[in-house]
Amino acid sequence: MVAKLERETFADGRPDGWASTTKLPLRDDRGNIVGTWGIARNITSQIEAEQALAAREAQYRSLFEHNPQPMFAYDRDTLQIIAVSNSAIAAYGYTGEELLAMTINDLMPAEGRRRCRAPAVSWLCGRGTAVATSVQGRDRHRCRGQRRRRDHRSARLPAKRSA
Repeated sequence: MVAKLERETFADGRPDGWASTTKLPLRDDRGNIVGTWGIARNITSQIEAEQALAAREAQYRSLFEHNPQPMFAYDRDTLQIIAVSNSAIAAYGYTGEELLAMTINDLMPAEGRRRCRAPAVSWLCGRGTAVATSVQGRDRHRCRGQRRRRDHRSARLPAKRSA
C-alpha cells in the first residue's frame, strides 16, 4: 500500500490529524508475513488547506450562479462559454447545456457581428453590466448592448463597461 490517506486519532487527547502512509509486509527468512513496516507523513495542514479552498470555491461558484445579473465565464482565446449563471439562462432563453456549447459571438446578432470587426464582448450581459470588453474605439459604441436570445430576437440593452 503506497501513499494511502488515513485519519489519525490519538487516545491522549491530541486533535485528530491526517497522514499519508506507505506500508509493506514484513517477511521472515522463509517469506512468511510476520508483520508490517511503513512510513507515515503528517499532511494535516495540506488537507485543511484543500478543504478551505474547496469551501471558497463553492462560495464563489454560488455567488456566480445565483447572481441576479446574467453572467458568463469564457475562454479568452476561443471565446467558448465555459460557465453561465442561472440568471443568464433565464435572460437568454437557452438551457445551460446549449449556452455551454456556444461562443460569446454566437450570442451576438448577425447584424451586430457585421458592424463590429472585433469580437464584441462588452454588449454581452445587458441589464447594466458587461463581462469584459475587447472591442476598441468607435466599434465599442456600435456594439454595446446588443445580444441575441434563443428566439433570435435582438435587443439593444444598456451595457456598462467593467474594468
